[in-house]
Amino acid sequence: MYELLTIPNGKLRQKTEPVETITRSVKVLAEYMISQLEPLEAAGFSAPQFGELIRLIVIRVDSLTNLAIVNPEITVERGNHKAKEACRSIPNKLYFVQRPKIVKVRGLNLDGAGITIKGRGFLAQVLKHETDHLDGVLIDSIGKLVVK
Repeated sequence: MYELLTIPNGKLRQKTEPVETITRSVKVLAEYMISQLEPLEAAGFSAPQFGELIRLIVIRVDSLTNLAIVNPEITVERGNHKAKEACRSIPNKLYFVQRPKIVKVRGLNLDGAGITIKGRGFLAQVLKHETDHLDGVLIDSIGKLVVK
């Protein structure tokens, strides 16, 4: 159905468009992305990673909870720390990146209701990583490659 894109696919570096209406196809994409979190050992995904240039992310909140966020917008970023990050769209690479310690994101759930999520530490890192994808920003352009 969908395929995980990897660099150098140009769609990964394009800015996405807001979702005007949460259609069945948006829900199907979100459900597919969520279904790929565990098998691909990912903490999150963005729609452009699956070839769709819309503002949609999915994240693993904890071991039991996955969440789709439509039109996510970061409203708060606090603190700063250096973190190691990988990205399934940049296979077999690890980067040092600067990330906020606390992030607050608002958007919509798949039913169109407003939601807000606040992340600290790793969850903040995931939220920032996935929202960066929506603006065409990948870790290879903001981080330093870790030499293995």
